[in-house]
Amino acid sequence: MSVDSKAEIVIERPRSEVAKFMFDPKCDPIWMSGVSKSFPMESGLLAKDARVNRDGTFLGRKYSANVVVVSAVPDTSLKLSSDEPFELTTTYDLEDVDGGTKVKLRVQGIAEDQYKVPPAVLIKAMTETLNEDLKRLKRHIELQ
Repeated sequence: MSVDSKAEIVIERPRSEVAKFMFDPKCDPIWMSGVSKSFPMESGLLAKDARVNRDGTFLGRKYSANVVVVSAVPDTSLKLSSDEPFELTTTYDLEDVDGGTKVKLRVQGIAEDQYKVPPAVLIKAMTETLNEDLKRLKRHIELQ
């Protein structure tokens, strides 16, 4: 089944500050509700070809994901490819707006049969997760 979920939020901080936190894989468990551990293979912020292993849960199922950065524009965007919780591509886009930074997340992929739920339920769960993650990101960055 095909998944395409999107979410966005405005964070009242400069784009470089948002990117510094968001593009640091050591910070993943802080703002990604389903990620319990993140193991970057390289130090520093994510860049093209960087690799990260993430452990987490989605819809009650544990997963261990191999994540690869497909493309990166410093302080602006990342495109990640992952094999879990299903085969997916995640895009982070950061844009300057009045009062801060607009952050957009998009997840696209093909969910395998491990989730025995209708497509609409899976897409709704993914969208809710993205929205919650962005709220956590906003709270954390704006409180710094």
